[in-house]
Amino acid sequence: MARRDHRKGGRVTPKGTRPADRRGGPRRGPPAPPTQPLEELLLRNATDAVAAITTVGEAEDWASAIPRLFRPRGLDPAPDVTVPATLAAATAHGGTAAVVLAATLAVFGPQPGRHEARRLWRRMVADGVAVPDWVESQGDVVPVRAARVTDAWDDECMVLVDFVRPDGTVCGLGVDIDRIFGGVAHGFMHGPTTEMLGAAVAEDPYAAVVETGLADARAMIAEGLRERDGTVGPGDYGDDDPDPDDPDELDEDLRALVDQRIGLLPLGGDAAVPRRLSEEEAAAIADAFLEWPHGQDRHAAQDVAETIVWFGSYCYDGDPLHWSPQRIAGFLADWIPEKVVAEEAWLVALESVFPRWLEYAAERRGLDAGLLERNLSVARDSFGAMRRNADDPGRRSPTTSIVREMLADGIDPSDPADSAAVTAWMDQYNARPRRERY
Repeated sequence: MARRDHRKGGRVTPKGTRPADRRGGPRRGPPAPPTQPLEELLLRNATDAVAAITTVGEAEDWASAIPRLFRPRGLDPAPDVTVPATLAAATAHGGTAAVVLAATLAVFGPQPGRHEARRLWRRMVADGVAVPDWVESQGDVVPVRAARVTDAWDDECMVLVDFVRPDGTVCGLGVDIDRIFGGVAHGFMHGPTTEMLGAAVAEDPYAAVVETGLADARAMIAEGLRERDGTVGPGDYGDDDPDPDDPDELDEDLRALVDQRIGLLPLGGDAAVPRRLSEEEAAAIADAFLEWPHGQDRHAAQDVAETIVWFGSYCYDGDPLHWSPQRIAGFLADWIPEKVVAEEAWLVALESVFPRWLEYAAERRGLDAGLLERNLSVARDSFGAMRRNADDPGRRSPTTSIVREMLADGIDPSDPADSAAVTAWMDQYNARPRRERY
């Protein structure tokens, strides 16, 4: 019998493609001392950017990171710095750095301050302040093509949009949409074009580039961004000491550019949000599986099927019949160790029943035999990782760890007869010092 952690699930993040190097904008760190207000640090950063940046692409990578400081972070509703204070400092400072900073806020900054930033930028240029050529080119692009990189199982989704600059060069925008769990946008990419990425995946027999309308591309990315904004919690971005190589931190650096680019795309597209199965529909699938010839102990098969349907409810489409190599590896190697407290007999049953479930799901969905064989191969390879990770306390959720400890003390939290013992155990657990709790 498997006992499950019923907390809301996390995310599985597919691999994306990102540029090898990004010019570093201001990094989120400890608050600046009073003698060094953030406005002055931004002006110093702009001075460094003028000396280092040589192309408009580099400039946009740098400029996109600037607005991070103007967004609230963590539990503090106020941003670290405001546009009026920054423009006032730029006016007092003068010079090229001031124009560059104003131009950056005019294109990528918070919407309410863009008009004033543009006025300052234009006025200072009219007064004769010299600026690099790339200042005028930031954000000046026209969308011309959109596509999706997808896979044969319809689990991968990278939305690509090509933009043309006034000089005819093409620059791309790429956004991964997590089709497994939350539908979250991540893996932001700036530079490589649809043609370049199409050539990169051409050798992959399971990948394909599918042309997409510009309006559909906007709808898919916008929906992914809404999911992202609704999923991250206070403090997820904006730690006092962020890791510059953290993919989420890199995405936040490019967020302003993504917002600017999709704002140039037409409205009215289809976000391609899947229809989630209801609990009744999912339960009916499990019941039908138990009637399907599987040659297993029905009780063991039923318990495994219930766990598979439970996992399906965490997925973006809620469909326990939708399986891909990535979804299978995530289920077996990550999700089972994190969420399920299982006895040896149950793990043996899972290893026996789950391949039959994959065959059943393939039959119901009409999955190609070659794709099914790939799924079965990944499942066989993942069973070993599942067992290793199940023995690793670091891979378990706090709830799973608590349940395991209760069971070791002879208390079964799933048994109504033990409810009083569970309450007493939890009271003792909560009385422990914080460092001794999960």
